[in-house]
Amino acid sequence: MLLLERVGDNVAQKVAACECVDASESTLSPANTVATAVTLKAPMNLLQAEPGSTYSIRAIRTEDDEMNSFLFRLGAYSGEPITLVSKKKRSCIVVIKAGRYSLDAQLAEAIIVDKH
Repeated sequence: MLLLERVGDNVAQKVAACECVDASESTLSPANTVATAVTLKAPMNLLQAEPGSTYSIRAIRTEDDEMNSFLFRLGAYSGEPITLVSKKKRSCIVVIKAGRYSLDAQLAEAIIVDKH
């Protein structure tokens, strides 16, 4: 993805393109255009993660207060490391702190992670 930024008259216009765009093909002139490569990562939940890897919990995405409270009691909160031991279609086994837990798909999908 390429981000083109045009600066002029104290106004910054940002144009994001899904494909790489050559500044010479753009309607913005190369003289007032700064090109910067931008990498966007889609949020990854535990069911999308690779088994055997350690991740950092980025967020817990659930509207259910009871589920949020349950995960917090397990030690699953933002910034905490979590290791995905194994996974199946409808569940996964994780290590949080010193505990090993089996999580169903609903719980695993609520845990958003980044590579540790």
